[in-house]
Amino acid sequence: MCTLPKSPDLRADMLAGLSLIGLLIPEAVAYASLAELPAQAGLIGLFCGLLVYGLLGSSGVAVVSATSSSAVVLAAALMTLAQWSGSGDRVVLAALLVVLAGGWFVLAALLRLGTIADFIAKPVLRGVSLGLAVVITFTQLPKLVGLPAAASDWQAVVKLAQQWSLWQWPSLVMGGLALLILCCWRSRRQPVALWVIVLALLLGLIWPLPSMGVAEVGRIGLSGSLPDWSVLTDVNWFVLLQLSFALAMMIYAESYSSIHTYALRRGVVTAPNRDLWALGLSNVSSGLAGGLPVGAGFSATGANAVAGAQSKWATWTAWLVLMFALLYLLPYVGRIPEAVLAAIVIHAVSKGLSWRPVRPYFRWRRDRLLVLLSFIGVVVLGVLNGLLLAVGMSVVLTLVHFAQPRLSILGRLGEGHDYVAVRRFAAAAPVPRLLILRLDEPLFFANAEPMMKQIQAQTHFVARQQDLAAVVLSMEEVPDLDGTSIEALGQLAWQLHQQGLTLYLCRLHQQAQTVLIQAHLPYLLPDQLNPLSVDDMVQKWQQQQHA
Repeated sequence: MCTLPKSPDLRADMLAGLSLIGLLIPEAVAYASLAELPAQAGLIGLFCGLLVYGLLGSSGVAVVSATSSSAVVLAAALMTLAQWSGSGDRVVLAALLVVLAGGWFVLAALLRLGTIADFIAKPVLRGVSLGLAVVITFTQLPKLVGLPAAASDWQAVVKLAQQWSLWQWPSLVMGGLALLILCCWRSRRQPVALWVIVLALLLGLIWPLPSMGVAEVGRIGLSGSLPDWSVLTDVNWFVLLQLSFALAMMIYAESYSSIHTYALRRGVVTAPNRDLWALGLSNVSSGLAGGLPVGAGFSATGANAVAGAQSKWATWTAWLVLMFALLYLLPYVGRIPEAVLAAIVIHAVSKGLSWRPVRPYFRWRRDRLLVLLSFIGVVVLGVLNGLLLAVGMSVVLTLVHFAQPRLSILGRLGEGHDYVAVRRFAAAAPVPRLLILRLDEPLFFANAEPMMKQIQAQTHFVARQQDLAAVVLSMEEVPDLDGTSIEALGQLAWQLHQQGLTLYLCRLHQQAQTVLIQAHLPYLLPDQLNPLSVDDMVQKWQQQQHA
């Protein structure tokens, strides 16, 4: 548990907290609607996220609350789970998913996997974020026109257009007006979403909005919000664990990026494993109380930073105001028009609809396929399937890249000690009776055999042109060796021995050298293993020849 931080400007933190909660309360209710859960689920998640991360988290600016991405992933998980589970209680299933997602964080914290989000490539996150923004916008369009929620695919949008005669035009006018104000409001320090809701509530006092076709959130009550776990029957735990893991990965990928980005901007150091504990316990407590999954979203954290927050006093100020709102303002929250909440959600994800974050990958001509697959997968296959496909494809493409056997023939540059690739430096000359090669990729199970075959092919080619006595292999790109690689090197050394050649390894990392010595390969003895440079290995071999 952390101690109370000393803020350099307590007044600025308190003002930032007041501005922040004006954004968080409307978004919490809106994201609950996005997940098709009661409005109090968003408020409970906000309560737990602000409190637990405020006490345990390492970042003074990060704000842990319900996010649009976690809400839509939860909705997709519930839709998938409904096909496998015998329980029809959506609220309880959602709570169980959130608790298990928090459990994954706790497990990762115990294993000290603080940088686990690094396993999700940035192009994947960019593509998924763009796809999520499109999907979330789709889900809000029916609410904007006063129709029941529909599936978030292209067919649903076409069907919505065909049903234009059923649209509730007062709802569309109110939602469109709210969206216009949100988009045109230029002050980033003002809680514009709160003022939009206040305006909507004032209009509700003048006109009977429900009778005009403008749906409202409805009554919100925190009593009885705790999940009734006894109603869970015939739950497929294997599917549940898979879905909760996907939810946890999405939450942490966004949270880690947000926390890390603002820490770098402010020149402060965060503790990733401590944040894992904080995020895990935030979600466990939120799930046990019947709340939404929570994470450090870009919009909330960015709004906190822009509002002038200096420390966690801003978060605690927001939490105290939330306490007051839960005690005295819930009846007013229940009268918020759903079209206005839909406008708030669309505005919140509108930045994600920008092409700008993914444009560099096309300009750099790198990872374009990952971006497109991530985006198309989320939009076409759904959020969960698209996310899993994108992460899987990033791993597969990485393995395919490293599995390509890339090898360089080295030669001596002038009279110096440098050995460089002969294909890049025409002046590089070979050493008589030696073939010097360098592995240009890490050696592992997927490329070990192809790499040894390529070395054999090069050896046969050079041996036909000159008298060859030994092969020197530079291992500078190989930090460690797996079992397949050790066997492949032993086989290569034996094959070269059969041809009257000796294999020498140089520039060995300590771990790779240690494991090779422990392997006791008969044709790759310790005196053939050298952690030093190619030049040292060549000189050692030449001295042996003259001895």
